[in-house]
Amino acid sequence: MFPEKRQPWLTRIQHLLIDEYLGQFLVNSISRLPDNPRPRDGMVCLFPTTVSLRFYYEKLCEEVPCYTSRHEIGDARRRLIQAFSLCARPRQRFVERLLLEYFSGIWPRHKRAIVDMVMQMDVSPIEACQVLIANGGLTGQAVEAGESFIALSQALSSRIPELIADRIEAWTEIDRQDLVDILNSFLSSLEDMDQEEAISNLCDAVLPSTARSPDDSRSVLFLTMHGAKGLTKHTVIMPGLEDAWLPGTSTGSDLEERRRLFYVAFTRATDQILITHPLNRARGGPLNYNYPGRSVVSRYVEDSGIGTRYQG
Repeated sequence: MFPEKRQPWLTRIQHLLIDEYLGQFLVNSISRLPDNPRPRDGMVCLFPTTVSLRFYYEKLCEEVPCYTSRHEIGDARRRLIQAFSLCARPRQRFVERLLLEYFSGIWPRHKRAIVDMVMQMDVSPIEACQVLIANGGLTGQAVEAGESFIALSQALSSRIPELIADRIEAWTEIDRQDLVDILNSFLSSLEDMDQEEAISNLCDAVLPSTARSPDDSRSVLFLTMHGAKGLTKHTVIMPGLEDAWLPGTSTGSDLEERRRLFYVAFTRATDQILITHPLNRARGGPLNYNYPGRSVVSRYVEDSGIGTRYQG
């Protein structure tokens, strides 16, 4: 069962009215914010998929001040995110494989050979690279690049700040000693912070040109439900929550996982929740798929016990 909350509401509206209705609701909610709102005083729109998020964001961003954490990440920051992910959780084969792509001296045929060995022999990319170097499978500049890849991956998994700094200093915008100090702080905070947040803060510190500017506390946050864990907001909105999108085509054990996803989104609110779903969608629209559950509110809404109000 879902926990009791203040009585929220469910609104069902026609597709042609959805932009106007949601836009006005959000504008009115922003106008009621205190002069200096705290982050938790604001609003968040939560979506089961990035497709639905993108659709509603594009429809509403010109009417309402809003932002989304899904911003473009350049190659330099992406490389650091992957490196620090390996540092946070050492010896992840998948992350080692991602880091392999940044070593252009290892030719595509060599990378294919490494991946084949990982799959066939159940070894890590580091171990596969070591074997290929030992038996002559890598030659020329590929040997040097392979050794650099091995040294980087081993340094990251070692969690020794000095070794890591030696390998990634050229990727950053700060001095080596500052980098060592920041890495020490990062490693000591991993147990106390969300890993994704800790990595993001670390990237901001060592590559400040890629840091996002602070978000406007009077703007509406747009997130997927997957990204909402740990978030707290006064108002949660789940626009267009059709059964076709949540749970969608999930079956078996995935149904329970999708139910937990709704529960996470539902419990982000401290005061009120608004859930909408359309009676129909425009022809050719990006959300107008002929899936079972189209134009029907998500089955999890009834489980939540919230009230219902219809608006034509």
